[in-house]
Amino acid sequence: MRNRNTPSPYRPGAFHFTRAFIWLSTLIVTGIMIYFVVHLHSDGFKVPYAFLIILITCLLTLINLLLTTLLYARNSLRPVFSLSANVILLILWIISLAFLGYSMRGTLMTTCNVDSWGTSTGVMVCRVYKTLFSFIVVATVFTFVHTIIDGVARKDQRNLAVLAAYDSMNNNASYGGQDYKLHARGESAVPLAAVPAVPVHDESRPDPNATRADVYNALGTVRHDDTAQQQQYHQQFQPQGGHDVEYYDGVPDVPPANGVRWASAAATRQTPYSPLHTRFDEQQTGYEAFRPHRTPYDEGGYGYRG
Repeated sequence: MRNRNTPSPYRPGAFHFTRAFIWLSTLIVTGIMIYFVVHLHSDGFKVPYAFLIILITCLLTLINLLLTTLLYARNSLRPVFSLSANVILLILWIISLAFLGYSMRGTLMTTCNVDSWGTSTGVMVCRVYKTLFSFIVVATVFTFVHTIIDGVARKDQRNLAVLAAYDSMNNNASYGGQDYKLHARGESAVPLAAVPAVPVHDESRPDPNATRADVYNALGTVRHDDTAQQQQYHQQFQPQGGHDVEYYDGVPDVPPANGVRWASAAATRQTPYSPLHTRFDEQQTGYEAFRPHRTPYDEGGYGYRG
């Protein structure tokens, strides 16, 4: 049984309109069939099989309408149940229409008048037969429409179930419930307030057993805290005594040169970093191109000639 607060998957307008026509046509067909069966039985005639099939179909349709109306009033009507019942009733209505049309094929094509039927009673019977056939057609058509409505309601019910599950998950997260996604993945949902505070690492007191949570841990590795070793490693790149030049990551600063070519560049330089200058060029006062050593071939014109 569904919750009363859950909206019905049926659209009220089409649902009640279709069922109203089914109710009306079924009641009219049932009344006509009871009238024929009573008169045939009182006159000693045998009731035709087509009349029995139509009467059984009408009774089953009325029972189905009554039951589904009560379920709908209690918000417990399931589209699957209604669809199954209406498919069975639709088959019965089609069979009834086929039997009646075959039995009344001559009557349906004639005009209901005294010339064709002889008496007023015959004219009345002709009109009743045509009315019966017309409302059986109406009942068959609207039963088919009801099956379509049930199919649409079934689809809407699935969408409502998905939305209800989503809302339930959001409500659990909003009112302090546990996170559904974390538990579905087997992760922890412990709040941050319950996690003990982690002491701040002191660089002045390195712990060789401590591990640093950095980018290496994200790759599955653990790097030990070797701050002391790192300081010793970087000290060898620091300037020694007697040198007043500051270095940037092991590369020395370029002191201002007195040469003409480097004078303007040194005056406007914003950063001390220069890959063109090393610690071995500190004694130079300007830029000078590389001059190769003299060789015995210089006099012959094969090399540099100073």
